[in-house]
Amino acid sequence: MILHSIWQPDTQQALFRHLMQAMTYPGRIHNLQALLDQAEVYRGILAVLLDTHTSLADEHQLLPEDDWPLLQARPAQSAEADYVLCDGAQAVHIHPRLGELANPERSATLLIKVDDLQQGEQSINLHGPGIVDRITIRPRGLNPQWWEKREEWTGAFPLGVDMILSDQHRLMCIPRSSQAEVM
Repeated sequence: MILHSIWQPDTQQALFRHLMQAMTYPGRIHNLQALLDQAEVYRGILAVLLDTHTSLADEHQLLPEDDWPLLQARPAQSAEADYVLCDGAQAVHIHPRLGELANPERSATLLIKVDDLQQGEQSINLHGPGIVDRITIRPRGLNPQWWEKREEWTGAFPLGVDMILSDQHRLMCIPRSSQAEVM
């Protein structure tokens, strides 16, 4: 059996470097098409991040059943999961972990699938660490309710959630430290 490239160490290392760059520079788009061999970006990122010590909530059943044994993560409800995978077009019905003041790192990371990272009608201005002045993003296929919920979840920084948005070939990160202003 030949495994897809997202399960290969060289690909995972390259994906990890892109993910770290995306977290360091919020709102910047990273094209991963050359690394993914037609796999969805969120699958590649989950292949990098998950192991036997992590948990995942697949809220909208986006993952193929065959991926679960390879990911090795424990299935969980969103309130307990380390990572939560969602379809951004859907209304927000999750209650992710926000961490606690003594341990803000115990919050969830949301992986949100969108249609396109650049072609949306709604503009969002980001500012904060890693962003010179401001950056405007326009994801398409992201229910506006996500921005309302994010504001609620990150309102007591350092508590909150980190978001990884992905379309078919690209990713963008919005850490909890970034401020998002809906235009």
